[in-house]
This record gives sequence, C-alpha cells and structure tokens, in this order.
Amino acid sequence: MTRLIQLYNEPTYARLSLEIITEASRNPAINNTFIDNEKIVRQRLVDILRHGVSNGQIDPELSIENTASWLMTIADGAIGRDLMEPEFDLADRLRSFIYIIKKILTLIK
Repeated sequence: MTRLIQLYNEPTYARLSLEIITEASRNPAINNTFIDNEKIVRQRLVDILRHGVSNGQIDPELSIENTASWLMTIADGAIGRDLMEPEFDLADRLRSFIYIIKKILTLIK
C-alpha cells in the first residue's frame, strides 16, 4: 500500500491515474479494465489483511472486506496530493500514515 501511495504522488503517474479514472467514467471498455485491476489490487490487500489476522497482528473483529475497501479509498485520496498541496512531503507524511494505519488495525489487548 505504501508503494501505491508513493506511485500516486509521482507527478506523471498521478496525472495519468487521474486521466484513466476520468476516461473510465465515460468509456465502458476502460471502465471494465479499471474495475478488473481494482479487484486484483483489492484481493491482494484482503490476502495481506487475512494474513495479519491469522498472525495476531490485526484485530479479528474488523471486517476484512470493509477494511480493504476503506484502505483503498484512503490510498485513492492520495492521488496527486503533492500537486494540490505543494508543501506535501511524502516521506514525512508516509511515516505518519503508516503509524495511523497500524493504530487502526492493531488488536487492542
């Protein structure tokens, strides 16, 4: 997920991602490809979350499917953040993001 957010903040990748999302909203063929890719990414995230639950690293009370959807929504919000917020320091913000996600997912003992 951190690599995805890093990609989303590379200017060329961010601009291309926004163009693809826009085109997918009006072109059914692109939309189908976009959805297929989202399903692959989401399934990988679900697998990672399930592994974390089985290892006792992630709270088993969380819905894995819902958590994966919300994490993808959060990552999507990072597209082009540095284009909209010039002072955005990805390295600094990424450390904070990882800390927040760990706090959200961690089993409270």
